Amino acid sequence: MQQKGDIKSIINSSSVIPSNLSHWLKGDKEKVGFIHYYNEKQRILIWEFRPQSNTMGAPGYCHGGFLTSIMDESMGSLAYLNGHIVMSAYLQVKFRDPVPLNQVYYSISELMRIDSKRIQAECRITDKENKVYASSSGLFIQLPDEMVKNVVANYERDI
Repeated sequence: MQQKGDIKSIINSSSVIPSNLSHWLKGDKEKVGFIHYYNEKQRILIWEFRPQSNTMGAPGYCHGGFLTSIMDESMGSLAYLNGHIVMSAYLQVKFRDPVPLNQVYYSISELMRIDSKRIQAECRITDKENKVYASSSGLFIQLPDEMVKNVVANYERDI
């Protein structure tokens, strides 16, 4: 994943979008204070968040499964913002450093490749100084039209 500017400049050139993109993490939105930014020109989605004690793994640090969920969801949400309803087929995560609680972090997702049925994306978790705490790459499969109809109907019912 290329760095296309510092985090603040990307956010400043992005739009704040509704935080209801992620159905999976909707219960955690208030707990960690998600703010979503979308840069359409660069096709980058940034989720700003602050993990609290309810996301703790090792004492004082965020649980790796929570971070993995954020990266998976933000990459899938980015695909959605670009017109594709997808599900994860492959997700590789690399944890570099523990993520201390009660600080602001950014999940930065970028589309790398789109073909007829597959989308490749990358994501990283950073702080405001661009220190990378975790990174991931994912392969997402576009859902067939019939599945999309069922997904949309169930999603609208659950909202």
